[in-house]
This record gives sequence, structure tokens and C-alpha cells, in this order.
Amino acid sequence: MCARVSETIPPTEVVDDPSGGQTEYYDLPLSPPTWAFPTGKVLRLEAMEGRTSEELGVLLSVLKELFVNHWDKIRFGPCIEGAVYELELRERPTQFSLLDGYLTVVFPPGPAHFHLCVSTHQGLGRNRTPEALAKVRQCARASLYRSVDRGTCTPRSWGLRLWNGAGEQMLTAFLPSPYLDDNLKRIKPDWSRLSLWNALRAKYLGETVPQPLPADVPSADHR
Repeated sequence: MCARVSETIPPTEVVDDPSGGQTEYYDLPLSPPTWAFPTGKVLRLEAMEGRTSEELGVLLSVLKELFVNHWDKIRFGPCIEGAVYELELRERPTQFSLLDGYLTVVFPPGPAHFHLCVSTHQGLGRNRTPEALAKVRQCARASLYRSVDRGTCTPRSWGLRLWNGAGEQMLTAFLPSPYLDDNLKRIKPDWSRLSLWNALRAKYLGETVPQPLPADVPSADHR
């Protein structure tokens, strides 16, 4: 395992990758919202604006951070063995809303969109959702992660990953890499591109000392 600076937040879990590297996971505390908004009505972005991460809950807050405030810096989609989706937005989403625990994000100009179950889900009207099924659908784990080359201990990919109650991946959001520009072209390492990663760690993990910069060597693979 690679050496780490003691002042930074340690990983929750380190997983060996089939490719020979490792992935460090830093779990976010999934605190529920303190704001008592009605789950049976649509909660729109306009009503979320100005609310704290505590009021919105960690999951809704971090997704709003990425898809509303930093939509132009991320790529996203499922990332599993044999299938990697790297979707990107050309404009800010035209809709970011919550209903019955499901977050809906609409890509401009639409109608393309996705739904994620990020909070309490019960079903609407008479169509009540069985409790066991609701637990499977709802996001049960969210982690900031970085993939690290085992030989050089150099990180090569940074992001956020969500899983449902069955342990299935719901979403991976790829954050900017210091080794690649916005068009995924190789560049001389630009450490300022880790600013979003560091800001998310500070806000949602409470990290006060940023992780040390990676070694100044080329990354073998950005994903």
C-alpha cells in the first residue's frame, strides 16, 4: 500500500483492481436532510438554492454541486468492467428536481435525462413501494474515489461513485484530471485541475489538509 500523509483523511477502503492498480474509496457520511420538504411534491432547483448541505442532505447537495455548479467540469455514467459511459453536458441542466426520493436531471435541450433514487422513497398515491424494494432502490453508499498505480503510487483518475442498496453501481462522475485537458488530451500536469476534488473533500469529508500532489510522472491510463 502506498504511504499517505497522516493529516489527510484516510480511505475507507482500498480495492485491488484487475488491471494491477488500486482504487481508494472515501465514503461520504450519508446524513439525511434536516429540511422537512414534502416528498409527495416536486422539489425544484429554485427552492434548493441557498439551502445548506445539511438542509439538503449530503447526497442531494453533492449532486447539485456537480451537476448544477460544476456541470462543465464532469463526465458521468456507469463505469463497470466492459462498459464505461462518459457523458457530458454542453449546458447547465434544464431541470434538477426531486420527487419521492428520485432526483431527475434533464440534459439540454432534452428530453434526455436520468433518475437517481437519493432519498426516502415510498411511492406516490396508492402505488406504495414495498419497504424492501425501496431500500434496494435508494443510494446506500457514496464515495469519492481515486485510482492509483500500484507501482508508482501515482493517482490516475478522480471521481464520485454511488451504489444502491443491493451494492450495484448507480453512477460514476469523473472529475478533472491534472494529466488531461477538457478534451481528454494529454497535458503537462496541471495541479490546479484537482481543485474540485480538494474542495469536495474539504466540504463533505471535513479534510483540512489537502492530499499531497501526485508524483510528476505521466499517468498510464486516465480511467
